Amino acid sequence: MDNKCQDLIIYYQNTRGLRSKTTEFFNNVRASDYDIICLTETWLKDGVCSSELFGADYTVFRRDVHKKVMVVMC
Repeated sequence: MDNKCQDLIIYYQNTRGLRSKTTEFFNNVRASDYDIICLTETWLKDGVCSSELFGADYTVFRRDVHKKVMVVMC
């Protein structure tokens, strides 16, 4: 049995809104060789399918936020 270790290639980005950049993001993902992609603050809604962003190459786990939350600290 071959027990060679492989490096994971991980990409992380705080996108601060991905809705206006879905095509550009999809093309960048297709051109890359990332094993894991982590995104925060995508601001995606139910109308954006995961396949629009990643194609069929990735298993996608999403947690879209459906309401705005305001926090006030004094």
